[in-house]
Amino acid sequence: MFGYTITGEMDMTGADELLAGLMDATEATSGDLVVDCLTMTFIDAAALSRLVEVSNRLEQDGRHLRLRGVRSSFRHVFEISGLPHLLDDDTTRAKRRGSLGPRGSTEVRRRI
Repeated sequence: MFGYTITGEMDMTGADELLAGLMDATEATSGDLVVDCLTMTFIDAAALSRLVEVSNRLEQDGRHLRLRGVRSSFRHVFEISGLPHLLDDDTTRAKRRGSLGPRGSTEVRRRI
């Protein structure tokens, strides 16, 4: 697993930079890509579109994009956009694995 951190506002002005950073991160590993969204303060449709693009690219290789630390105020945006499968929290991990046990990983974080 490889980690990436999103900070601040993710909108159309930073969507291309977000895509470039995430694509670099996907090429730096052969595993899943975990994105830490704890310090993300805003997300718009352009940034959501870039996340979907990265997720689709990873899924072509049998890998996954996982968003961790998404604030509860943003969860609804992912749900109504049909993207709750990207959210990686205790509940969604438990549904995928059938338990709430810890998952071993090594994460390298990049900030944009």
